[in-house]
Amino acid sequence: MEVGRQLEAFSIQLVILAIWKQALHICHTEAASAIEGSPSQESPRLRRSSDKKHGTPDTEDGADVGPENISTQIEREFLREVEHAEELAKAIEPGNIEMPDAMETIFQSALALGKLGGVIFSETRNFLPIGFTLSVEDSDFLTSPDKTFTCGFYGMGENAYWFSVWFTNSMDRTVVWMANRDTPVNGQGSRISLRKDGAMVLTDVDGSTIWESNTTSTDVSKAELLDSGNLALKDSRGKILWQSFDFPTDTLLPYQVFTKSTKLISRLGRGTYSSGYFSFFFDNNNVLTLLYDGPDISSIYWPNPDFNVFANGRTNYNSSRIAVFDELGNFLSSDLLQFSASDMGFGIRRRLTMDYDGNLRLYSLNNETGLWVTTWEAMLEPCKVHGICGKNGICVYTPEPKCSCPPGYEVTEPGNWNKGCKPKFIQTCSRSQQ
Repeated sequence: MEVGRQLEAFSIQLVILAIWKQALHICHTEAASAIEGSPSQESPRLRRSSDKKHGTPDTEDGADVGPENISTQIEREFLREVEHAEELAKAIEPGNIEMPDAMETIFQSALALGKLGGVIFSETRNFLPIGFTLSVEDSDFLTSPDKTFTCGFYGMGENAYWFSVWFTNSMDRTVVWMANRDTPVNGQGSRISLRKDGAMVLTDVDGSTIWESNTTSTDVSKAELLDSGNLALKDSRGKILWQSFDFPTDTLLPYQVFTKSTKLISRLGRGTYSSGYFSFFFDNNNVLTLLYDGPDISSIYWPNPDFNVFANGRTNYNSSRIAVFDELGNFLSSDLLQFSASDMGFGIRRRLTMDYDGNLRLYSLNNETGLWVTTWEAMLEPCKVHGICGKNGICVYTPEPKCSCPPGYEVTEPGNWNKGCKPKFIQTCSRSQQ
């Protein structure tokens, strides 16, 4: 009798799952058609405040109730029902009662959807619901609504992947943010998960945690890639609880606020994404600074260390330590540093990058070629970048800057000037010199 009641409850739960599954299908079909039919991708979205009279207070004012948010709510309910079905399934002893074929089909299909992510991601999907994952093997991506940015696993070689955000339409898929720049993950079995406790976690093939967002808020409802290139964890009302903009790697994007707690660190060299020796940050004297922090020495080389703060056109009186640049290409800082792109204007994709050669550059994307054009740079004389040729290395203009070794020295590691030059002779000291 008890088994019969359990089977009845389980059968009802399977019907509920089937209904939720159909709701998911309808919602995503509507969302996809709405996006395809709207040039601005904003028209299908409805606002709860749209039916309100002007000036009427509304605690839900501006809340987005378009297909994307409805879909997120349905997915959350669907996963909850999947868990309930699993609990009911455990109460039924295998072999005692034969499950009807139709029910078995519904259950297995719904259970698989619940465990693997619930919904197949479309090319224009820009958010990851809580409880879902992106994996390397499935080539899952998030794409910003305007398709400028892509988020997912960025690969180099056969077995090195980074969870990243990059420019979709640049020729080399230029990366603007990485979660695990110094610890790439395996090409199989690695995944990024938005867990139910609100944490975004990157795991390697062995299940070890490589990176996490350090957020444990049950209010998190989704991870969303915005048109700005910002990857944000949001609650159900759209409030940002965590964002990649607060943790830059080597690149700053328009309207990404740069503060005393943020830093741009260059790559180690061409063809690698690990952290290098050059950085851009607010020094303790409230001035934006370029620093070489090499294996042997550390020194500031910009602004010009031969002049004081005011002679360099800066001030150290403003301790707010904040800077930002806009989509026009104008950069402004609390230390009075300001500059503009040579092609200043609207409609151009831009980035400010701390390059591996020690120079800070502002770039503009040529939409026709997919190539980047330098529109401003901090160091007009590249040979004045400290450490550019490594220990014992010499920088000369030919007329382009080129590294060489002094007489009696040779390159320590051909192709890698970070290692500088080593002596060809054996250094010995007499007893009197020791």
